[in-house]
Amino acid sequence: MRDGVEWLITNDSKKATILSKKLNDYNTQRKQLEKRIYNEALYIIENEQMSEDFVKLAYKAEWHVGVIGIIAGKIKQQLYRPCFIFSQEKNGTLKGSGRSIPGINMNQLLLAVKRNNPELINNYGGHAMAAGVNIELHNYAKFRDCINREVNKIINKSTIYKQNLETDGTLENEFLVYKL
Repeated sequence: MRDGVEWLITNDSKKATILSKKLNDYNTQRKQLEKRIYNEALYIIENEQMSEDFVKLAYKAEWHVGVIGIIAGKIKQQLYRPCFIFSQEKNGTLKGSGRSIPGINMNQLLLAVKRNNPELINNYGGHAMAAGVNIELHNYAKFRDCINREVNKIINKSTIYKQNLETDGTLENEFLVYKL
């Protein structure tokens, strides 16, 4: 039985304490892994990719597939651009996880790439803001080119894609203070 489920259903407080510590250790390891992969992916995007690419991509064979969606989401937040992070599966194909920004429908974007380049994408699925995709390693560069070509057809060049800060209302000047 998985440790998390066992922790939830046990009535033994000592066992629950042991499992709780074990789960905390797992979470600490995951956070460290996530931080390392995030830094590596951001480095690739900022230093090894064409700067004019609107959709950001990064790939490393050994990245853990369990965190690539989290990484894509964090990089999307950081750069405010759609982002795909890829890892390599045992069979050699690349598994990618993508996250998008408002105004760029991830599922429609992948559909357009697949329609215009049927050999490029093995399979994909998702919705407007997130998607998964499988491609062959030798198609990675072409996928990057094609997805950016497709997004350039739909983005409004006059729109500056910046993150909006949404609030629940107006804050009066008297409530603005520098101290917390």
